[in-house]
Amino acid sequence: MHIIHLFKKTPLQVRFVWLLSWLLTLGLTGCTTLDKLEPPSVSLVGIKPLSSTGVLPAFDIQLKVSNPNDIAIPLRSARYELFLNNSKVVTGSADDLPTLPAHGEAIVAISAVPEAEGAMALVGQFLIQQPQTMKYQFRAELDPAITLPTLHFERSGQIKLPRLN
Repeated sequence: MHIIHLFKKTPLQVRFVWLLSWLLTLGLTGCTTLDKLEPPSVSLVGIKPLSSTGVLPAFDIQLKVSNPNDIAIPLRSARYELFLNNSKVVTGSADDLPTLPAHGEAIVAISAVPEAEGAMALVGQFLIQQPQTMKYQFRAELDPAITLPTLHFERSGQIKLPRLN
């Protein structure tokens, strides 16, 4: 008789168990959906100069981020570094980033100012050696505000410089 009493449920208990199982199913389905997300792709669009009041110039680094998924992805933060001829000239972070629309793309603009030490070393190197090309390496990490891994982006190459006469 005691065992039978354990299996008798009141209508309130039945509703609670049903609601709890429904919420668990919904939560697990949501986690499964997030696990199936494809990582967005990142490409460097350009670098635009900004008006600057200081000695060093300010500029925007523009990245195009494409979202192949059917849900919007908010971006939480970004970290970045720019090296010229192996000298770190820019490093920083940003946190005022857009949400990537579902099956769409957004331009992420990151304002940057060169580091004085790296910029001075680069100018000294440029004046002494007068190179015809300059190596660059740009690295960025974008942190989505949902359970996706951090997006890593790296580009490197050479910039042809004008000749000094």
